[in-house]
Amino acid sequence: MHRIYLTGGSSNLPSLMNAIGRRSRVGVELIPPLEKIGVEGKEINQQLLQSRAAQLCVALGLAMRKEKERRL
Repeated sequence: MHRIYLTGGSSNLPSLMNAIGRRSRVGVELIPPLEKIGVEGKEINQQLLQSRAAQLCVALGLAMRKEKERRL
């Protein structure tokens, strides 16, 4: 089964997911990064975190890449 997964700030655009699905004829989903990551702390604004979750994927990907680059 083929799927397209969206993430990043642009994935919050209201009609992007439908437009991509229509043109590609493939199912499109948003990646929910906070589904597998626990975030704790009184100072964390959970509502703001949820609204920026798609951007968190990009930051996490870049952070993991940077760690990998250090090991080489």
